[in-house]
Amino acid sequence: MIFKFSHWRVGVMLLGVSLTNTNAQTVTNSSDATPLAQAEMLRFVACPLYRDTDSGRKSGCWLVTDMASGLRLDLQQSFTKPQLGKEVLVEGWLPATANRVARDCGGVVLEKVRVSVLATSCTPVILPDEGFAGRRFELPGSVMTPNHLPQPQPAKPWVTRDFQIDFDFGSDYLRYQHAEVLLQEAVRLAILGHAKVIVIQGSADTVGAKVSGKLLREPVALSKARALSAQEALVRLGWPLEKTVIQASTKLGKRSDLQDPWHHVKLRRVTLHVDINASAQP
Repeated sequence: MIFKFSHWRVGVMLLGVSLTNTNAQTVTNSSDATPLAQAEMLRFVACPLYRDTDSGRKSGCWLVTDMASGLRLDLQQSFTKPQLGKEVLVEGWLPATANRVARDCGGVVLEKVRVSVLATSCTPVILPDEGFAGRRFELPGSVMTPNHLPQPQPAKPWVTRDFQIDFDFGSDYLRYQHAEVLLQEAVRLAILGHAKVIVIQGSADTVGAKVSGKLLREPVALSKARALSAQEALVRLGWPLEKTVIQASTKLGKRSDLQDPWHHVKLRRVTLHVDINASAQP
């Protein structure tokens, strides 16, 4: 297993164990929330295009064309960026018809979009700016606090909570400025709240589905690998190994489990269950 401070490696499958503590709060910066009314869920494989605009500070744009609708789509809201010459799995919500307007990069912005880089190659394409201004880079809403600044601490009361970490398709990497933010918050809560244990639940999309003619299904082993990666990160952040428990299913998922079009995305996760010891708190 490889560990990098800025991009931690992981690997895993479909979870077979669920937590029963209904009082636990869930913390996540995933994109599970239902989008605007009349939005349409899209899930397709495409070759990304890069528009070489120059408005300063990483203003270039990643675009894809959805062959089914013929629309050129902007991937600006995705946490993970495409790679030139590699196909990507695109999962996101096409806004309501009235809002399907090409913007500063020449594409309709997909909402709550997830991008997963696939192993398959495609023709790399770089577009000129063609009069589009592009978009200056802005930090996401949730980022790590620099070490030289006061570090945020969990507010009281310290209660049992769940932290959900999302993964790209087929990936065991803990995504930069997503996973590490939640892992650090979970460890701080566990230490301050004298947690009995952190339960690490690994999950993967082992059901899979055909997307753009390709069968996309994650291996069973990916569940445990994702959980182990999260465990390693927790230990490096100061949490005792003996106070972690890993739960990951070794069985394939069932197609009956598919409840909604976003279900595949939701399965690619690790959930950290921080079990606070209320009696040990001051």
